[in-house]
Amino acid sequence: GDGTDTDLLMAEGLAEMDAFVAVTGDDEKNIITTLLARHSKVAHHIALVNKVHYLPIMPTIGLDTVVSKQLLTVSAVQRFVHHQQVASIAGLPGINGQFMEYVAPPGAKITRGRLRDLRFPRNAIVGAILHGDQVTIPTGDTRISAGDRVVIFTLPDALGELNRLFGR
Repeated sequence: GDGTDTDLLMAEGLAEMDAFVAVTGDDEKNIITTLLARHSKVAHHIALVNKVHYLPIMPTIGLDTVVSKQLLTVSAVQRFVHHQQVASIAGLPGINGQFMEYVAPPGAKITRGRLRDLRFPRNAIVGAILHGDQVTIPTGDTRISAGDRVVIFTLPDALGELNRLFGR
């Protein structure tokens, strides 16, 4: 049936679903059906949207979780280009910055002192540190240990310095 047919979606139990994922080859159908799921109070909804010029408007129309094959590919290439300490990269549509998740390797400069003493790049900020199963919102006195997962929001000009801090 047609995924944009509200009667069909309701007959299939859309209102009782915990999650809805639209991954057809048609961006517009994915957007419309995901909006229908959101309107039906489905708690979690994801749309596959490959037209990158659509991405900046997605939060405005109420779609906060959007997947793009192009952006996933770019993220994988960026992880490879940076180095193996980068666990994941996520960009925000319309914003020049990106969230990066680093894993601190043994002996890295980032593990050799308090954050305030490390000459952290001006255009980057540590948002959270995962040490084992404990999440910490860091201060200047926070120390990062080998194996910690560190989430950083950064502008492109700080990437070289971050790579230096997380390198060996």
